[in-house]
Amino acid sequence: MSQSEEAGKLVQSKRSAESLDSLDSVDSIDALIRREHGVLDELFSELMDKLTDTLAQNAAPGPAQRALARLRETLERHLLQEERLYYTALRSLAPAHHRALQGFEEAHAQFRTQLAALGDEMQRPPAKTGETTKTTETAKTPETARALLDSITRDFARHEADEEALLGEIDRELRARARSLRSP
Repeated sequence: MSQSEEAGKLVQSKRSAESLDSLDSVDSIDALIRREHGVLDELFSELMDKLTDTLAQNAAPGPAQRALARLRETLERHLLQEERLYYTALRSLAPAHHRALQGFEEAHAQFRTQLAALGDEMQRPPAKTGETTKTTETAKTPETARALLDSITRDFARHEADEEALLGEIDRELRARARSLRSP
């Protein structure tokens, strides 16, 4: 990816954070989260492409490591925003969903741990043909990293779908509550 493409992705992720200033409705929060999920999905895809290129070309993992760093940075901003802003407000507005929101935060912790493990995996040199280690564990390879990323990506997609479904449910509940307060 060229430097201008990388800069474009960074600007796009910063825009999602800046758009918070113009929020005026629950619809806007839902739209913002969906947009951020789209950016994250693109970063997961970019990382998978870089890992695939590393495997196909038996190349150094530098581009994949940079893609992982971008993903982790953008994901961390997103998760912190959800945990410190959105979930806090939603717990107050919709306390019946406290347990589900807690489950999302636990999933966030797992994603952080899994991406750190993926980073560790990508730092290890691949095993040379016929090489064995002194332990029973084999040396890590880009193929292992790719399989781990595939698992994380699937888990994150399920998380996004569950989170967006809950946001829709909370939105409907809050709108119904607001209508009932306006009715005589």
